[in-house]
Amino acid sequence: MVLSVSRPWKHPTTGVYYYRRAVPEDLRAVIGRREEKRSLGTKDPATAKAAHATVAAEIEAKWAGMRQGVQAITNKQAHAIAGEFYRTLVAAWTDDPLPSHDDDAETNGLLGREGLAAFAALRPYEEQKAMASTMAANDDDIHAFLSGRGILVDRDGFERIRKAVGSALAQGHQTLARHAQGDYRDDPDADRFPPVAAIEPVKLEAPAPGLTSKELFDEYQSEAKTAPSTEKKWRAIFAALVKFVGHDDMRRITEDDVLRWKNALLADGASNRHVRNSHLACLKAVFNYGVANKRVSANPASGITVKATKKVRTRQKGFTEAEAITILRATMTEPPPRTTSEYAGARRWVPWLCCYSGARVNELTQLRASDIVQVESGGEKIWIMRISPEAGSVKNGSYRDVAIHPHLIEQGFLGYVANRKGRHLFYEPARHRGGSGGNPQYKKVGERLAAWVRDIGVDDPAVQPNHGWRHRFNSVCRDVRIDADVRDLITGHVPRTVGEEYGDLWAHVMAREIARLPRYKV
Repeated sequence: MVLSVSRPWKHPTTGVYYYRRAVPEDLRAVIGRREEKRSLGTKDPATAKAAHATVAAEIEAKWAGMRQGVQAITNKQAHAIAGEFYRTLVAAWTDDPLPSHDDDAETNGLLGREGLAAFAALRPYEEQKAMASTMAANDDDIHAFLSGRGILVDRDGFERIRKAVGSALAQGHQTLARHAQGDYRDDPDADRFPPVAAIEPVKLEAPAPGLTSKELFDEYQSEAKTAPSTEKKWRAIFAALVKFVGHDDMRRITEDDVLRWKNALLADGASNRHVRNSHLACLKAVFNYGVANKRVSANPASGITVKATKKVRTRQKGFTEAEAITILRATMTEPPPRTTSEYAGARRWVPWLCCYSGARVNELTQLRASDIVQVESGGEKIWIMRISPEAGSVKNGSYRDVAIHPHLIEQGFLGYVANRKGRHLFYEPARHRGGSGGNPQYKKVGERLAAWVRDIGVDDPAVQPNHGWRHRFNSVCRDVRIDADVRDLITGHVPRTVGEEYGDLWAHVMAREIARLPRYKV
C-alpha cells in the first residue's frame, strides 16, 4: 500500500533515499499514476532531508498548476517562458562557448555549441530568429519545462511557446558567439523577456473529465468488432502510447504527442511501413470514432503519416515449382513420434488445401469437419469447404465457399474429414492452454506449419512460408487463364469494382475452374 510520507524513504536494499508521496485522488487520472516517487540521489540522511524539502516544494507547485487545468497562453507568457530558456543557455556556456569538437553533441543545445561564431557571422539576427522559430528541436525541453511546473497548455499555446523559445535561443546563440570572440558585454536585449512571475494562468472553461484509453477503445471495439488478433495488437499500441506520454487521458493527447511518439518509434528501429500501417492506423481509426461520437474534440493523429519506401523484391513472391514440390512431398512423410493426430493432419493436408485454393493459412487451420459439405449446383454434386467467420476469423468478415480440387479427394481428404466428425479438423480445443482470442489455437497451428516449412529447407526469407502458397495460386490461375474476378472470389479478395460485386460464383462453375489447375506430381 502506498503511503503519503513527509520524510525521506530509505530503500531497503540500496540504502538510497527517495521522495515518495501518494498522488491526490483528483489528479490521478491526469498524472496517470498513484504515486510520485523520485530518487534523492544520496545515502546521507541530512543531505536527503534537504533534497526532500526541495523536491516536495517542486511537486506541490506542479500539482497546484495541474489543478488549474488546461491554460491558454498569452504572447507575454510565452516570452516569459522563453526567457528561462535564454538565461539557461547563456549561463550554461558563457565561460566556454566554443569547446573542442569532440564534446558530446547531444548537450550542445540548438544548433550545437560548435561553430557559433560562424553561425553569427554568416546569418543576420532576424534570419537566425526565423530559422530557429520554425524548428521543433526544442519540443522535448519545452514539454519537460511545462510538465515540471504542472502547466497544461492547449495546442495554440504550445505553438506560441515553441516560436518564442526558438527566437530566444537564437538570441542566446548570438550572445554566446560574441562571448566566443571575447566580447562579454551584457546583451542589451536580455531584459526584453518578461519575468517568470508574469505567468498568471488564463483559465479556460472547465475541462471535461478524463477519458482513459481503455474507455475509448472499449467503446470503439463494441461497435467496430475488430478481429481478436487486431484488438490485441491495438490495445497494446494504446498502452505503449500511454507509457510514452506519461498519462492516460485521451482528451489530453495532442498532435505533438503523436508526432513525438512516431519519431521515437522510428528512432528505436521500427520500420516506416509498420509505424504507418499499424501504430498510426490504429490511432486514426479509434480517434476518428471518438470525434464522430463526441468523445474527443479532435483526432491528434490526423494528418500525421510516414513515408514508407517500397520494399525491394529480390525474387518472386510465391513458391517456385521446386519449393512447392519440396513441401508437398514432405507432407507424405511420417510425422515425429508423439505428434498429435490433429497436427499430423494439419501437416498432411493444409499445404495441399493452400495450393489448390489460395486460401489464407488460418482460414484453413480453423476449419471444422462440418465446414466440408457436398452441395448441388448446376445439376451436379460438388464438394466444397465453407470458409466462415463462425469458425474463427476471415479477413473481410464474410463467408465464402471454395470447391475442393479432385486431386485432394483422390488422396483421401474426405476420409480424414469423416474421422474428425463433430470436431475441428486441425486442432483440439480441449488441449487449449489458456491465452486469449487474440492468439487462438488455429493461429498457433499456422505458426507451427511455417516453422516446419523452414525446417525442411524452404528457408528463403524473401518468401513467406505459408503465404507463399497464396501468391503461387494466383500465378497458376493466370497460367491456365482463370478470369481475375473468378480467382478473386475463390481467394476472398475484395472486389475491385462495383460491377464485380454483382452476382455469385456458383459451386459448379468454381469446381470447373479449380479442376483446370494442374496436379502436382510428387
